[in-house]
Amino acid sequence: MSFDILALEIKHMIIKDVELDTIGPESPAVSKAISNTPAPRLVSFTLDLDEKQLRNNNSLQLFKNDAPNLTSARIHACRLINGLPDFPSLAELLLRVTENNLPGLLDMLRRIPRLTHLSLKGANRWDNSPLPIHDPALETVILPLCRSLLISFMTAHRTRYILSHIDLPAVTHLDVRETIVEDEHGLVATIFDTLPKLPNPPPQSEPRDWIFIGIRSDQLAIQFLGYRFQTQWTNFTFATIADANVAANTLFTLIVDAVCAPADILLLQPTRLYIENSITLDEGGELFMGLDDLRVLLGDVFHTYPSIQTLSLSGNTAPITRALHFTYPDLLPNLALLDLQISERGNLPGTYDGPSLALLQRSRHLEIDNQLI
Repeated sequence: MSFDILALEIKHMIIKDVELDTIGPESPAVSKAISNTPAPRLVSFTLDLDEKQLRNNNSLQLFKNDAPNLTSARIHACRLINGLPDFPSLAELLLRVTENNLPGLLDMLRRIPRLTHLSLKGANRWDNSPLPIHDPALETVILPLCRSLLISFMTAHRTRYILSHIDLPAVTHLDVRETIVEDEHGLVATIFDTLPKLPNPPPQSEPRDWIFIGIRSDQLAIQFLGYRFQTQWTNFTFATIADANVAANTLFTLIVDAVCAPADILLLQPTRLYIENSITLDEGGELFMGLDDLRVLLGDVFHTYPSIQTLSLSGNTAPITRALHFTYPDLLPNLALLDLQISERGNLPGTYDGPSLALLQRSRHLEIDNQLI
C-alpha cells in the first residue's frame, strides 16, 4: 500500500481502534504515514513493533503530533515516541518498557498529568542493564488523575524503581506482576511498596470484604478489590546464599510476610477468603514450595485473617481441609461456610478429601458446598 493511500486513510480514520504491524514488507510506507500524517478523528491507536526494532522502524513520532481526539494509545516499541505528551485528550496509555526507554520514561510521564489509566509492560527480551541513575535526583512524578496502574512482566527492582518515583493520589486500582530479585538488602517484592499507595480506609462503595490467595510452587498471587499483586521465582537463584536450607527459608519468610501484608499494612480483615492451591508434591525442589510449606503457610494465613466467615477453595483442596481440621482446629473461629469450587483455570484439576470435610462439618458445624463432587 502506498504512502498516499495510507495517509488519506489516516486523515479520515473513524475506526476507534487501529492496529498497524510495521514489521512487514510495507513497513517503510506505514512508518512514514503514521509519523507524518495528522489524524484528527482518531480515538484509539495501537502500534506494534518488533522488540528488535531499536529505532522503532523510524517511527519516532505519531501523526505529526496532531491527533487531538486520541484518548487511548497502546505503544509496543523499543524507544519512547516523541510527542505523546502533546496529544491533549490522551488519558489511557499502555507502554512496552525496555532497557532503552526506561531512562526517559518518568520524564515523559511527568508531561502527561491527565492520564487516568497507565499500563507498563516489560519487554520479553531485556538485557541485564543497571537501573537509571538521576543526577540531580529525579523529582516525584505526580499523576493526579490516574486511577489505575498496571505493571507487568518486570523484575521487582525495576517495578520498585518506577513506583518509588510516582505519586498517584487518586489511584483506586493497582495491579503489579513481577519476578523476585535479590539486592544488597535481601529479596525484593513490591507488595510492601504498593499497598501503602491505596486509599485507606477504602471508599464505602468499595468495601474490601474478600481476599484471594493463589499459591503455586513458584508463584504467589494476592488480590482484593482494587488490588492485585503477583510474584514468581521460577528461574530465580540466590547470588549471596549458598546454603540451600537458608535460601529456602529466606524465600519462605518473604512469602509469609507477603500474605500477611494486607492485614499488617491496611488492617484488612475480610469476611471471605478464597485460596487456589496448585501445589501437589510432598516436597518442593530447590526454591519450589511443597505440601509441607503449604501447611505452614496456611497456619500464617488462618492466624492473620481470623475474621473469615466463608472459605472458598479450588485446585488441590485436600491438603487445605486436612490442615484446617487436624493442624489448625482453633483457627478461623468465625468460619461458617466452606465452599469448594471448580477453578476458573481450565488446566487446574480439583481434588477434595471426603473424610476431612465430614470431620469439619461435624466438629465445626459448617455448611459445606462441594462443587467438586
